[in-house]
Amino acid sequence: MADKSFKILIIDDSAADRRIYRRFLLAQERFALEISEASSAKVGLELCEEIMPDLIILDYQLPDLDGLSVLEQVQTLMRVPVIFVTGKPEALLLGEAYRRGAVKYISKDTITSASIQEALVDALELN
Repeated sequence: MADKSFKILIIDDSAADRRIYRRFLLAQERFALEISEASSAKVGLELCEEIMPDLIILDYQLPDLDGLSVLEQVQTLMRVPVIFVTGKPEALLLGEAYRRGAVKYISKDTITSASIQEALVDALELN
């Protein structure tokens, strides 16, 4: 049974990836999750203001802005934990993501149900 309910926003241009993340997140039973999705930075930023998420899962490569720019804009809107997801885990990129406010990073190449659930718990319990 879920202890607490949280709003999660997934910002990723890949519908397949969003489905995978949703399935992985809903497989955990610790938290009740209300999951919203955005396929672009613009829609994601609008949803941030509308739903005030407790956690954001953010892809680096988006059609209209890169994830670092979105991360920076999100952090000016609100203090919210962000899990940064990318298929390009370059050290400079990851360092910049953490500098701009990401609390966790997951590589798309190695993402699993366990890794995203662990990142979810860590991010929610840290904040």
